[in-house]
Amino acid sequence: MALAAAPVAVQPANATPALSANDRRLVDLADAYEALDRRCNEHTAAHRYDHTSETDDEFDVLTTGFGPLEEECAVTPADSLVGVIAKARLCLSPTARGCADNEHAFSIADDLCRLQAMGGLHV
Repeated sequence: MALAAAPVAVQPANATPALSANDRRLVDLADAYEALDRRCNEHTAAHRYDHTSETDDEFDVLTTGFGPLEEECAVTPADSLVGVIAKARLCLSPTARGCADNEHAFSIADDLCRLQAMGGLHV
């Protein structure tokens, strides 16, 4: 009597691993931040030669959107390198680099140290 082989679940090579809720949120925040940064750059390019108090006010309204995204990113713990990389994406923005606030850098460092201590940092 031959034994049937147990089925093996094979995941397609291009399948994306499931993300935790925190990592998914961090990726979404990074996407939103990059979209806002693009809108700010587009606004600046469109009004390069027509600076008015109205266009400056429009830009100020746009840039107020960065704070809440940055704050939520900083307080959301990453569960994997995907989340840490999402946090790091915020730091790539020229708009972010122009700020003196280092909450993101500290948050990334905290996550890396925590993940390493938990044995969850796999490269």
